[in-house]
Amino acid sequence: RPRAPCFFIIESEPLRSVYFFLAPIILLLQACTTQHSLLPRVMGALQNQSVVLGDDSHIPAKPDLAYRYLRVDIEGRRTALMVLAFEDPDPLGAIEVWYSASGQVIKTQNGRVVATSGLDTDWLRVQFTPLAPAWTHVGQTVTFNRLRDEMPGYRYTLADTLQTSPLPDVPPIKLPQSLTPAKAQSYRWFQERSSSSLPPAWFAWGVHRGQSTVVYSEQCLSPLLCLKLQRWPVQEAAF
Repeated sequence: RPRAPCFFIIESEPLRSVYFFLAPIILLLQACTTQHSLLPRVMGALQNQSVVLGDDSHIPAKPDLAYRYLRVDIEGRRTALMVLAFEDPDPLGAIEVWYSASGQVIKTQNGRVVATSGLDTDWLRVQFTPLAPAWTHVGQTVTFNRLRDEMPGYRYTLADTLQTSPLPDVPPIKLPQSLTPAKAQSYRWFQERSSSSLPPAWFAWGVHRGQSTVVYSEQCLSPLLCLKLQRWPVQEAAF
């Protein structure tokens, strides 16, 4: 049975405000398994790279490769860089916990967002039934279901049906300047449509640091909040 990302749902109104202040630290230090305190190391990596919210000039093209990074672009917002704090082992694929200098947390599994904290819209928990297929097995359209808990609004167990399809070419979307057309052409692309009001998601499968993985995606947590997630720096050589 798939294991849900470990977010804590607190029903008391006073405790909710405390939760949203402490959630990023709770996720980073505890997750679902016993972890050593990684906050000083992760924050040190962010500070050493001078990673702050800002335009592209603030995003180092060659950050310290002792760490792994996720570049986050949101339309109308400043670009940010997140550091991989740790991976939470899971039979369905490691859950990557990304942490920003300003305290936001994004959890991804096989490239899909499965939990967030500190955004305008947060997904507290995501579950797929049946299991989301491996990207290498998507040779034709595949249908499965997604359940998610969403804040604000205390919306729990929102259900939608997803259809994932391989694409013959780069989709007709506006790519960020950090992803050149030539590089985009080298990836294998997928579209993921939802039965809800969310815009379609887009995923690019490629190689990063010698490993095949989702290297770029566009995923919307709400109709007004869409994330462009890119493994950073763009580097195909093994590390």
